[in-house]
Amino acid sequence: MIPTALFIAAALISSPDGVLGDFDGSRFAWYSSDAANKFENALPIGNGRLGAMVFGGNTEKVVLNENSMWSGPWQDRVNKNARGAVDDIWKKLLAGSITAAGQSAMSNLAGDPTSPRAYQPVVNLVADFGHSSLGTNYTRWLDTHEGTTGVSYTLNGVTYTREYIASYPHGVLAFRFSSSMPGKLGVKLSLSREKSVTVQTASAARSGSSATSVVNLNANSGQSSGAINFWSEARIANAGGEYFQHIPRSSFRN
Repeated sequence: MIPTALFIAAALISSPDGVLGDFDGSRFAWYSSDAANKFENALPIGNGRLGAMVFGGNTEKVVLNENSMWSGPWQDRVNKNARGAVDDIWKKLLAGSITAAGQSAMSNLAGDPTSPRAYQPVVNLVADFGHSSLGTNYTRWLDTHEGTTGVSYTLNGVTYTREYIASYPHGVLAFRFSSSMPGKLGVKLSLSREKSVTVQTASAARSGSSATSVVNLNANSGQSSGAINFWSEARIANAGGEYFQHIPRSSFRN
């Protein structure tokens, strides 16, 4: 099976220094609206193996992928007619029969099947904060020096901040959700995929004032045989507050 490891930390802290305020245009890209559920508008982070597209809506959507997840297993697409056709194509070219040579090349040299496997997103992570809007002072940014992205907005007098980073040394994606006031951050986290899902689970445990939850989704590339099987996992750490387990999602309130 092909592992995809994700780690999400949800903590209540003050707004991080340097996140809000003026942005240096030589380093940051920033926006005053979310991605409006358009993939091309989302902001990317990645560490070479894992990647994410962050949409920044009031219910956050993060499209996750991993570099070994494709639409199906490896295919030998070498055209079996290729070797025998090369000499004939060469002769046609020498004789000036360019069109005929091109037609033969398309028939005999093109990969078979003609469509290769496609690189695929693994899962969507959805973080539902229970916010009906993005309030005021909304900012979505991408730090091109650090490879991090984030979202900040003020709703009902509380500033909410989300930070996203892809760690190469640790091989994970890490997300931090915070609010400027205690007791105001609540989130329901889940993993989803449109097709070929085999298992979805959620578990939670408490140790002192901290709670940790794990959300899993297992799926495959959809073929009846030889499919790529994979599992994805999100681990959520909460300092204080409460957690609620609702398979296949976990909820936290702080």
